[in-house]
Amino acid sequence: MSDTEQTPSETDLSADARQLILRCGYASAAVALIPIPGVVVVGVTPIHVGMVLNLGSLYGAEIGRDSAVALVTRIGAAAGASYVGSRAALALGQTFIPVVPGLLGAPVIFANTLAIGAVAKSHFEGREELDDDEVRELYRSALAEAKTQFNRRGVHSDEA
Repeated sequence: MSDTEQTPSETDLSADARQLILRCGYASAAVALIPIPGVVVVGVTPIHVGMVLNLGSLYGAEIGRDSAVALVTRIGAAAGASYVGSRAALALGQTFIPVVPGLLGAPVIFANTLAIGAVAKSHFEGREELDDDEVRELYRSALAEAKTQFNRRGVHSDEA
């Protein structure tokens, strides 16, 4: 078997990881709809950390909460303005107009969550540590793809 072929268990593992990331994306988007200032910062971060913890577990990595927080922080720092700016804009918008930023921000938070999940998934799949340039490129690529995947009905699903 060549290195590019996957065994059924690797395929299943990847599918399980994508499903976990998607559920977390919709859960994050649902939080963004809550019309309380600051809820995105307070409510979405635990979802991201939980997603990383669960991805680590799925891939057999021994990872604790502090390591998960560090990985989410590293991804956010490497992603730069697109990560920090979206959260700041939503938090500021909810302070002045509580409902509208949530409606507009849900797809943004969804996409950010999927991008963080994609980078974390690559981190756990890989044999080597990703450098900041690789993290940034993976994040931006996953973010662009995730922006096309949002479905408002997913926010209201039982899985979210």
